[in-house]
Amino acid sequence: MTAPFNDALLSLALARVSEQAALACRPLIGRGDEKAADQAAVNAMRQELGAMDIAGTVVIGEGERDEAPMLYIGEEVGSGNGPEVDIALDPLEGTTITAKAMPNALTVISMAPRGTMLHAPDVYMDKLAVGPGYPEGVVSLENNGGFASVRAAVDRGILADAGGLVFRVRGDGRTYRATVREGNASYDASFKTEAGTWQEIRVPFAEMKRNIRGWRPKTRP
Repeated sequence: MTAPFNDALLSLALARVSEQAALACRPLIGRGDEKAADQAAVNAMRQELGAMDIAGTVVIGEGERDEAPMLYIGEEVGSGNGPEVDIALDPLEGTTITAKAMPNALTVISMAPRGTMLHAPDVYMDKLAVGPGYPEGVVSLENNGGFASVRAAVDRGILADAGGLVFRVRGDGRTYRATVREGNASYDASFKTEAGTWQEIRVPFAEMKRNIRGWRPKTRP
């Protein structure tokens, strides 16, 4: 028989999990090393989850199993004794701003009974975190608040002979941005869509602008 899901006790335990992840990456604030900060948070979160009496499975994490040592989708955590739970997490949301000693980095984790949490694909979703005490209506995701995106990994060299990207989309009248990333650099270009119409959008690589962590070089490589 599966142990009951005790929301109050598990909430207290999760508070410690997120706290330890945050404390672990604190010495790396402003050091310029995103990977080290992220790894410190991951290690601390994995250790704390391992000490919990749960049979947990990561359903929203940092990638698939071959991307370990991140907390990967499908990873089992906990002692194996206790309630069966699904877990969504991001040990360090804001690796770049942590490395640059900027504000608003977060440690994120949530838990729900097994089978009740969406096993989400690899996409970005709207997310919002605020402190307590704000009156109703102050914070909202209406009027295009937040953002959403879809991404896919491409084997190195597969685009070597390509001249650009082609998208088959059903538009909503908004403007979107296509981005190609390699290492610390990215190349992006915006395109408009027509509401309610299927379109084939072509984005030539020659029209993409280079971006290195928010800085746009004047020359292309």
